[in-house]
Amino acid sequence: MYKLKKQLLLILIVSLCLPVFSFADIPEFFDQPDSGYTSNVVIDIINHDGAIWFATDEGLNYSFDGGLTWLLYDNTNGLVSSSISAFYSMPSFNGQRIWAATNHDENIVGLNISISDGVSYSDDNGQTWNQVDFETAPNDIPYIWGGDRTIFDITGHYDETNPTFDNWVFFTAFAGGLIASSDGGDNWKRIFPSPLDSLQFYIPDIEPSFRNRYFSCAIDTSHGDTIFTWSGTASGMFQYIFAEPKDKPFTKNVTDIVLCDSCGAGDSSYVYYGGLEGFTRGNQFTGTAFSKFESDGLLGGSVTALLDFGGKLFIGTEVSADDNTSTGLTVSTDFGENFTSIYNDPAFVGAEHRISDFAVMRDRIYIAAEESGLYVSSDTGNSWSQIIVDAADPNPATNLRNIVYALDVVDDTLNLGTDSGLVQLFLDPAGAIDSIRNFVFDSDTLYTTKIIELQTQTLSNGDNVLWTSNKPIDSLVGISLPMLAHSLDGGRTFEIPYLHNIFINDIGFLGDTTIIVGSGAFFSTGNAVPSSSFHIYESIITAIEPNAEDTTVIDTTFVVLDSLNSDLLSTIKINGDTIVVGGDNGYAISLDRGINFKITRVNTEDLAADAVLNFTSTIIGIEGDWIPALGVQYKTDDPFARVWASTRPTFGGLPGISIGVAASVVDTSGEIIRYERLWGNVYDDFAWNFAFAADTVFAATNNGLIYAHSDSLTDPLTSEGYDWTTVVLEDSLGAPLLLEGTAVYAVEVDDNYIWVGTGDRTIRLERSNPQQISKVFYVSDPADEVYAFPVPFSHVNSSAVDFHFVVKEETEITIEIYDFAMHLVRRVVNNVTFAPGIYPTSGTNRFTWDGLNGKGDEVAVGMYYFKIIYGTGDVHWEKIAVIP
Repeated sequence: MYKLKKQLLLILIVSLCLPVFSFADIPEFFDQPDSGYTSNVVIDIINHDGAIWFATDEGLNYSFDGGLTWLLYDNTNGLVSSSISAFYSMPSFNGQRIWAATNHDENIVGLNISISDGVSYSDDNGQTWNQVDFETAPNDIPYIWGGDRTIFDITGHYDETNPTFDNWVFFTAFAGGLIASSDGGDNWKRIFPSPLDSLQFYIPDIEPSFRNRYFSCAIDTSHGDTIFTWSGTASGMFQYIFAEPKDKPFTKNVTDIVLCDSCGAGDSSYVYYGGLEGFTRGNQFTGTAFSKFESDGLLGGSVTALLDFGGKLFIGTEVSADDNTSTGLTVSTDFGENFTSIYNDPAFVGAEHRISDFAVMRDRIYIAAEESGLYVSSDTGNSWSQIIVDAADPNPATNLRNIVYALDVVDDTLNLGTDSGLVQLFLDPAGAIDSIRNFVFDSDTLYTTKIIELQTQTLSNGDNVLWTSNKPIDSLVGISLPMLAHSLDGGRTFEIPYLHNIFINDIGFLGDTTIIVGSGAFFSTGNAVPSSSFHIYESIITAIEPNAEDTTVIDTTFVVLDSLNSDLLSTIKINGDTIVVGGDNGYAISLDRGINFKITRVNTEDLAADAVLNFTSTIIGIEGDWIPALGVQYKTDDPFARVWASTRPTFGGLPGISIGVAASVVDTSGEIIRYERLWGNVYDDFAWNFAFAADTVFAATNNGLIYAHSDSLTDPLTSEGYDWTTVVLEDSLGAPLLLEGTAVYAVEVDDNYIWVGTGDRTIRLERSNPQQISKVFYVSDPADEVYAFPVPFSHVNSSAVDFHFVVKEETEITIEIYDFAMHLVRRVVNNVTFAPGIYPTSGTNRFTWDGLNGKGDEVAVGMYYFKIIYGTGDVHWEKIAVIP
């Protein structure tokens, strides 16, 4: 950062093309900020609400008239501090919002330490600023405010047509990681590429790894409703992928599953998942999925039961995971794409009318609606009628047989799981009740009579086994015990207890094998007790060659990637060789009778990425792992954006500019099956910033402003394909506008101009001709502006450090370099007389530091300080960061 004193400014604006302007063009409310172009050093430039804005160490400079007049926001009129390290402009629900990261210096034990103030925003073009409080809940996030915690970059995205999802803000903090908000900046969270990375912020005295040192960020919105957030660290780039809930599995707590031969359009591969978070339709072969919610037509927020029958999908719903009040029955006729019919009959709506199960006998559909009882439809769900299970006393409060939880069909027998045990309805072909039989579990035992699940298994020898899962009724919770029971004689008698004190939520059959799920998964064959663990894990088998001389000797190792064995499992569905299991943290599917599972962990957190990819210098086309700048370019002839990355070596590697292109991958038939990111290094030095004008890319570098037209590339992934042009920054007489070695830090393109921020002045170019300079902005008398450039200094990429300072009257100057411990490293200038002027200048009075100590050795990487001592007694301290 660089210090200027605006009280003594004399602004010199070199005009090569002066536009017509009226002061009436400035909005009336802009007469409050201080006027004046403030600093020769501009580190970032943005377009915001029709004005051009500069980020400087003296505040935010902005102009509404192309640079004819300038206004300033600093710590005297709204900003927390004047030193700006990053800013960003984006739409919001309040119009245009500008974000700014500010810093101030504090003297701590004799050293000037840069203190981060975090971020602030303004919705009224800077009239008022709101600082985000990162010390108070809910945003009490450590390592954002404080020393050496500079915020280097901010990005965001807002779509007014979808504000509940597309309202993102991200910023990168050197010591704080990547900070994200999904609601426009009200609530924040630090996000990580992996759980292991998060531990570094919560273990005392642990320095963040290079993976948690963030410098840059940019958002790619060219992938439909999915957001790609690119972030640059000292360990490469991380691509955080955020899919909208409707475009991914969102049923995390699964309550029911439908798996059938005809649940799909053509490919017969759909699997339906109902859960506390809504409804999800997946494809058992491809793994693709979408989700639906109450806003899409479901009658409630949570799904209680599912049925696919007669070309219709029936979905029972309740208010939410926290409110079990039934909201009725929703029906889809297009495999869950849309919900066209709803049944909110009072029989299916209410606190005690929850739809808990479906069954089909012949062409009739039956519903278990708990205290509302049993219902049947003979016209594929168009109308429903109630069946009184025990007409002798139809009141469920006094007759527990009329409270129905589960259904099972065997020929013309309808088995009911009730609060009073098993009730069997023997029906004639038309569905009328011929007779009723019930089995009440012995009330003298500790085991419960309430049946919440029942299934009939047909063994290979033709025998039927009726299995029931029993749980305590509400009044006996804590007294009676859950259990699994089974009957070998069609429900006349049961072996009790068969398996007790284990919560069992569902029962499935794979031939003669019984699989039960609940607080674990167990299996057995025949009518034996299911006591053997049924393993539900996703795994890979990797090959090992233990003998390098004899590669025919192959060994293998079995690696478990994920497992549902410790999850609370809620449901299991089996069809042929396919097994699907759902629980409280996602679901698993096996296509080979349980030998291999594919586990889907469902992400319902707004600020947790659905996937994170890491791109480092190990990938061809990426030269270095330190990413100081990122840019996203939307080309007219490419459906997917290109990602530009500035790369520098962390330890090893080379500087460069890399471009990432989304390339299609096709199968043997030529069909596109996926896209993957390919990278190419296209320039041999790094950039501080990028800007884009249609198919043209601009890069701000230490070698000046360069640009290339990507629409004329022969190969977008090689440097030979790029014809880079360097903008000649000279005055009308051909004299250089910048001293040799002056870096270009910032570039921005608006409708008319290209704005170029450097370490010594700001230059405006004509957009129609980047080689035509139309205006130069320069502070002619920066009274005590002292800084070093270029910084950070690199032994690999920088030749020397220049020192900028002002001499008002002839005096002696001494410049000294100190390390962080304040040990003298080198005396660069020793009591040399300087005439009045602004330095550096070319010639004998240009003194530089080459990064060596007094012994001629390269100094170590780290933070250094330089001191300028005037013969008048004035002393100025500033910082120099040294990097590899």
